[in-house]
Amino acid sequence: MNYERIIENIYNYLPNIIFGFCIYILFWFLSKLIQHTLNNFFKSKNSQNNISKVIASIAKNIIMIIGFITALGTMGIDISAIVAGLGLTGFAFGFAFKDMLSNFISGIMIFIYEHFKLGDTIELDGKTGKVIDINLRYVTLVNDDSQILVPNSLSVSKSLKVKKMPLIKILDGGMGTEIIGQNIKLPNFIWSAHTNIFNPLLIYNIHKKYIDAGADYITTNTFRTTSRAYLKTGLSTNEAKDQALKSLSSALKMAHNARGNTKVKILGSIAPLEDCYSPKNYPGNKDAEIEISEISKWLFEREIDIFILETMNNLQEILSCLKVISKYNIPVWLSLNLSDKQHILSGEKISKIIESISKYNVDKLLLNCNSINQTSLAMPLISKHWSGEWGIYPNLGTGKPSSDGVIKKFSSYKDFLEICIKAVSMGATLLGGCCGSNENHIQLLSEKFK
Repeated sequence: MNYERIIENIYNYLPNIIFGFCIYILFWFLSKLIQHTLNNFFKSKNSQNNISKVIASIAKNIIMIIGFITALGTMGIDISAIVAGLGLTGFAFGFAFKDMLSNFISGIMIFIYEHFKLGDTIELDGKTGKVIDINLRYVTLVNDDSQILVPNSLSVSKSLKVKKMPLIKILDGGMGTEIIGQNIKLPNFIWSAHTNIFNPLLIYNIHKKYIDAGADYITTNTFRTTSRAYLKTGLSTNEAKDQALKSLSSALKMAHNARGNTKVKILGSIAPLEDCYSPKNYPGNKDAEIEISEISKWLFEREIDIFILETMNNLQEILSCLKVISKYNIPVWLSLNLSDKQHILSGEKISKIIESISKYNVDKLLLNCNSINQTSLAMPLISKHWSGEWGIYPNLGTGKPSSDGVIKKFSSYKDFLEICIKAVSMGATLLGGCCGSNENHIQLLSEKFK
């Protein structure tokens, strides 16, 4: 064996081999950069993250193949047979799968130009339905009778009518459970209201995180800033009122500071006067109207944008609240807490609630602090009976919520996103999280629906 000849060949080819490896590594970095760039581009264009990942991955692999072939050629290997083989393979593949490729390319065009989105209603080739999914082969429509798969090539080549869905707006996430997550023990009766006075910066930071994550609305930490709640801590009537006002004022100051110059709206929260899971403890219309008058006046004077009656569990209390706050010239939202898919906690049917509040100007109807499963079961009823805009912000604990706000087992991010996608497909335009949610959940919604 001629070792000298082998060493000479290695010496002659070594620079080309090294240069070939360098070229491959350069193409590898280039493929990663293109993948990252395409991912960001498509995220800004469309909410279908699964499709953006597929397209970016395909682009990356194409760059890698080109880099591999270029590297082999640089090393001195004859690549003409490889290139010819790839050409013939590509021709045969394209001929055999022309319909699939047509749908794939059309899917990319739909994805980029965004003629329609999830939740829009379209009429195409004699078929009408709401868009519930867009992938690289089909557009999935749903109507009262059926689910329809429309090939993407038809969506591009045929004329279509599009009825745009209202824009999705993002609420914030949990407040009390975020405070608890800082290893802070919340006192009985006044719960998170305590933090407004003793750690207001924490309230500001939680609001700010939600705004940075993409929330269009933040809810004031006024769930328990009531004279009734502070009276239960042993204070006198005057002391309780003073502390309640001090806590509420701090909560509003932190919300306004966090909002700053953004377009974020502030929701002034009014909750059940007694425990939100004990509707039987409702104090009666007379006392309720007096106390709600006090709370609503405080909130209005501190320039909230919208009243939100949240976690409402009793029809009589709902009507008392609406009677009092209807005099203010700002929007009112109502959010319900449920016992099952048809009833709120006090036993009245959701359909009865909707009928009873019709004489008041309730702008939006929501479901909150219900488990993901319970929310899912009740959404069809809201969609059917409520003609206005509606939304959800579920409790992320599994099973029934606990009165202390402590959650031992959480629903997954996947479950949370799926319930929100389902809600949008049924017409919801407001999405957020209640107990157990954080800024990551709101970021997830913002990336998906904005």
